[in-house]
Amino acid sequence: MIQLIKRDLLLNKWAGLVIVVILLPLAYISINLPITTLLMLVIIPMVSSLFYADDKSHSMRSVIAMPVAKAVIVRSRYAYGMLIVIVAMLYQWLIGHVIVHMLELTGHDYFVYDWKDMTTIVCLGAIVVAICIPLYHLMSNFYAATIVLICIMYVLWFTSLDPLVTVTGMQDHIFFNDIDRGYTLLVEKYLPFPPYLFLALGAAFLFFLSMKLSEYVFLKRDH
Repeated sequence: MIQLIKRDLLLNKWAGLVIVVILLPLAYISINLPITTLLMLVIIPMVSSLFYADDKSHSMRSVIAMPVAKAVIVRSRYAYGMLIVIVAMLYQWLIGHVIVHMLELTGHDYFVYDWKDMTTIVCLGAIVVAICIPLYHLMSNFYAATIVLICIMYVLWFTSLDPLVTVTGMQDHIFFNDIDRGYTLLVEKYLPFPPYLFLALGAAFLFFLSMKLSEYVFLKRDH
């Protein structure tokens, strides 16, 4: 599996360099990069580009020809997706500390995630990965799958807007760069104690179901 993850990283080396290494710091400085922006700018393009490369070069045929179980091939994509989530989050956290230090924002933690934000980001990232990967396995056309994925993400973001506005007390005015901080408040408001444990268990369960669905579709498909 490690070799397959390395292959996926090599396929995405330029996308990773531009999106993660360059865009994250710029976005952080300019818009105080919120959680959903992190998910949209990093996770979705990095995962989707793998299937785009497979669609263009038909490289998956050579991977299937390797002495590796098909289920392992699918699991490597999920492992790759979570690796991107964690690395991007930690990199963003590091950027936050650097910016706070450079600007001497003593007493302000706006740029820096705490453990609650990190837990929420990892769980949301796992859910996004759980949506992305089976969609590309279920739909043979890459562009159609991407359009459906964008629509799903937009609907999820739009439906979450009202509870986020309510829980952050922004009924009179909305600052989109601040509103994502309401995700942790929503977790604490609607999930039973301990809320972050329930969030992690729920995300892990959806992640597992998604992986099994992708394995089933991938094994049944004629490659």
